[in-house]
Order: sequence, then structure tokens, then C-alpha cells
Amino acid sequence: MCLDLQLTPEMYNQLRGLQKKAKDLRQEMRNLRRMSQAQAHSVRETMKDTFIKIRAMLMTGGEGIWSAAGDAERSRLNREEDLYKQEMLRLESDLT
Repeated sequence: MCLDLQLTPEMYNQLRGLQKKAKDLRQEMRNLRRMSQAQAHSVRETMKDTFIKIRAMLMTGGEGIWSAAGDAERSRLNREEDLYKQEMLRLESDLT
């Protein structure tokens, strides 16, 4: 069964324009996918390089630098935690 569609020249031109736009969009989508994959690969490589640098620093004696900063941060967090606990106890006693 063959249906003959009667397309006006204007409708035909619109259809051709839509087909071209669809083709352009598919090409742009392929390009964006490639760019996204390249960017993801670049991020993975950067993270891998950074991990290797950090590990090398730690293995060559950089532990002192990290642990000193870690100790200061840990003690600061402990003080803040103690202050928070005291404040919560005060609040509970005020509410009862």
C-alpha cells in the first residue's frame, strides 16, 4: 500500500530544514560525548598523578608535615567538640 503524500513546496522545504537540523544535532551530540569522555579521562589522569605525588611525599618522610598539621587540626576539632557538648548540656539543663 503506497500513500502519495502531497507536500507543498513550503512543507517540503521545512521538512528538509528539520532533517538538516536533526543531522547537525546528532553530530553535535557525538562531539559533546567525545569531549565529555576526554574530560573524564583527563580528570582520572590528574587524580592518579596527584595520588602518586602524595604517596611519594609520604614515603620520603613527609609524614611529619602531615601529622603536625593533622595533630593541630585534631586538637582544634576536639576543643570545638568539647565546647559543643558543654553548650548542649547547658541547653538541656535550661530546658528542664
